[in-house]
Amino acid sequence: MKYIACFLMFALINTCSKTETIRINNPLNGTWELVSFQGFRVFEEFDGDEVLLSFNIDEQVLVVVNNYTKRNLNLPVTGKYPYTEKNGQISIQDELFMNGTKILDFVIEGKSLTLSNKPELDGPLLILSKI
Repeated sequence: MKYIACFLMFALINTCSKTETIRINNPLNGTWELVSFQGFRVFEEFDGDEVLLSFNIDEQVLVVVNNYTKRNLNLPVTGKYPYTEKNGQISIQDELFMNGTKILDFVIEGKSLTLSNKPELDGPLLILSKI
């Protein structure tokens, strides 16, 4: 009987362990600099940190820093944008971002991120590099 009581106490103590947070390493998380933009019959290359996109996976917030002033390319303005990520697509929810809420396909290959929305129909294609 003592053995059964000890076993139950041991089992109870082990099931009441600390809560552990398991963090999933998402390659989208972090800061990306815009390398090139193509779409709407325009192609533009960028120098350094003219346009930065920072994805915060935990808070589902996209922070944009846009210092590009050469011409209007319909790029996101500086600000914070809520977004969701599902099945290889990002849905950015803000009326200021590229003239409305956009769903962009994304592909990550190493340190390169491609965001696009029907580039075959002259939609936007953004190439970014992780910094």
